Amino acid sequence: MSSPHAVENSEEDREWPSEIGNPAGTDTHTTEFSFVLRASPYGVGVFAAHPIRKGTILRLYNELEGASVAKRVRVEEVPGEFIKYCIPCLEQGWVSRPMDFGKMDLVWFLNHAHDPNAAPDGEYKYTALRNIKAGEEIMIDYDTL
Repeated sequence: MSSPHAVENSEEDREWPSEIGNPAGTDTHTTEFSFVLRASPYGVGVFAAHPIRKGTILRLYNELEGASVAKRVRVEEVPGEFIKYCIPCLEQGWVSRPMDFGKMDLVWFLNHAHDPNAAPDGEYKYTALRNIKAGEEIMIDYDTL
């Protein structure tokens, strides 16, 4: 299946230092040591622990826990402070929430940007849209969910 977010390498991409991050043609996925959670201007955010190359698949879910990572519930079933970690479908009166708020995958902490550096690429898969620097917050466009 082809990616809806196909990436083409620019001159800048080809000049990306191969001794840092994941050089072209090597790592195509991030690892458990690729991201950290920390304070963001938007609350809590996901930040790159090392440089990440454009086109890399971002490991934002705990693959060992299985595929069931979210469930739909009525809005009123989620306590107020937790609602900000849910994906709303308010016109239908429900939200998609983590299966367990005590074991939330990194993906639930991604913040919104109109010019994101990552995007959903199929079910439960995210891809870097451009080179991401160490320490940079991973951002997605919520309108693409």
